[in-house]
Amino acid sequence: DAPILVPWGFKLRPKFFDTSLNVSLSIPRLPGAELRYTVDGTEPTAESALYAGTLRLNDTTTLRCVPFRDGRRIGLESEGYFIRMPPKPPHPDVSISDLKPLKMNMAVWSEWYAEASRPDPRPDRAYDGGPLRLRGVSYKRGMGLRAPSHLIYEVKPEFDRFVARAGVDEGLLKNDMGRERAMYPHVVFKVVIDGRVAAESPVMRISQEPWRFNVPIPPGSRVISLAAAHVGEFNPGELVQWVDAGFALKPGATWTTPEKLHQAVGKRVKLKADPAPVYSTGGAAALTDGRMEAMQGRRGCLGFEGADLDATIDLATPVPIERLAAHFLQDTAGGIYLPTEVEFAVADENGKSFRTLARVKHSIPTSETGPLVHMFSAPGLKTSGRYVRIRATNVGQIPAGHPAANAQAWLFVDELLVNPTVLPLHE
Repeated sequence: DAPILVPWGFKLRPKFFDTSLNVSLSIPRLPGAELRYTVDGTEPTAESALYAGTLRLNDTTTLRCVPFRDGRRIGLESEGYFIRMPPKPPHPDVSISDLKPLKMNMAVWSEWYAEASRPDPRPDRAYDGGPLRLRGVSYKRGMGLRAPSHLIYEVKPEFDRFVARAGVDEGLLKNDMGRERAMYPHVVFKVVIDGRVAAESPVMRISQEPWRFNVPIPPGSRVISLAAAHVGEFNPGELVQWVDAGFALKPGATWTTPEKLHQAVGKRVKLKADPAPVYSTGGAAALTDGRMEAMQGRRGCLGFEGADLDATIDLATPVPIERLAAHFLQDTAGGIYLPTEVEFAVADENGKSFRTLARVKHSIPTSETGPLVHMFSAPGLKTSGRYVRIRATNVGQIPAGHPAANAQAWLFVDELLVNPTVLPLHE
C-alpha cells in the first residue's frame, strides 16, 4: 500500500497555493506504520523526518513519503508536487491586444483547403471567438491562441515590466463538460526576452488557476516573445489564453491607447455596400477599432473588389472636427491599389445634408508594388458635426502590365479616423 496525501498534485498537474498549504499524510491499511518523508525531492529513508502531524508548506515543494516499520520499508512510495504561486501581478498599462506583434506563429491543425479560413490569434477574444475565460473568471483584455504558438513584440523604451496571467482555454468545457477531450491539453508558457527565458510556468492543465507573470525588462532589451509550448504529443484542443497581459510603464512614462488615437474609436459605422465576404472579418466595426494592422497580413482590413468605399460614422453627438483621415493599403501583387481619391464630408444631427470638406488624392504610382500603406488626411477643417462620411474611389481595373490586367481591382481600407492624436509617418 502507499501513503495518501491530502491535498495532492503531481508533475503534470501540480497543486497550486498562494502563501501556505497544509498537507496531511495517512496510510489506513497499514496501522502502526511510521511515515517517513522528505521535502527536497530525495528518496525517504528510515532516518528521514517522521510524520507526526499536518505539514505546513510555505514554498514550492516535492514531498515524498514512504511507510516504515522497525526500520524496514513496508509499502510503496507516494509523491506530491506543490507549487507556490507568484504574487498577483498588477493590470498592465499597455495591453498586448493594443499592440502589433512583430511576428506571430501558431500551430496549424486543419485540412489544406480550410487553411485560408484559419483564424489568426484573437485580440480580446478566445481563439474560438468566445469570451476570454480562465478558471471561471472572465477577462476583457488578452489574446486567444492555439499552442504551440508565440507572439513577438518590440520592447519600447517606456516599458518597465511584462505582466500577465496565462492558462488553458476553458472552451472545451462548453460541450459535454469536455468529456474525452479536457484531459489532453498540457501546456507550458514562457516569456523570452532577447532570446533568453525570463520566466516560465509549470505544466498547465484546463481549469487550473492561471499562471502569473510579473517580469522585469532589462534595460536595452529589444524584443519579447510570449510562447506557449505543448508538452508531450501535440493535441489540436490545446487552445490557450494570455489575459490581462501587457506592459507596466516606467515611472513618469506615458502611452497613447487606441481609445485615445482618435474620436471615432468604437463608434458605429454604416457601409453603403458590403465588402467581399472573404475580406470582411470584423465587419464595419473593424474600421473604427483603433488598430491599424494592414501591414500585418492585411489584418483588420475590409476589401472591396471593383467597388468604392462609402462609409458613414455616427459619433453619437456633434463634436468639433479638426482633421479627418483614412488608412489604405496598396499591394499590387494581390491586385490591391490605393483609391484614386478620398472625399471627406460631415453632417449635423439629421445625418442627411452632408457638406464636403475635402477631396484628397495621392502621388503614389500604381507601379509601386508595395505592400505599403498610405494615410489620406484632411487637416485644418475647423468645423463640427455628428456624422462623418468617407468615400474612396476604387481605381476600377488592374492596370496594364499586371498578370491580371483589366480584372477588377481591390480596394483595402484599414481605419477611418476623426481627430487623430497621432498620425503614422506614412501620411
